[in-house]
Amino acid sequence: MARRQKQSLQPRAIILTPNQVVALKLEEARAAKRWTQMETVQRLKQSGLKWSRAAYAMAVGSPHGKRPARFDADQLLVFARTFGQPVW
Repeated sequence: MARRQKQSLQPRAIILTPNQVVALKLEEARAAKRWTQMETVQRLKQSGLKWSRAAYAMAVGSPHGKRPARFDADQLLVFARTFGQPVW
């Protein structure tokens, strides 16, 4: 009779893409400032990023959804400027 291997009870590591990390960090920064999504969108617009609230919601929800957002360097600079954070 073959022996069964014990299954590990440790949780598996979650592997995120760089874009998913950006989406999570974007939402964390918004929450830390206690801004609504609408306030965040308005502040992003002042820095040059013209997103709707729906576009923002899709971007920050992308780590959990089927359509991951893709961010470019220009957007990363706008995020950093808007939230007063370093780019890296």
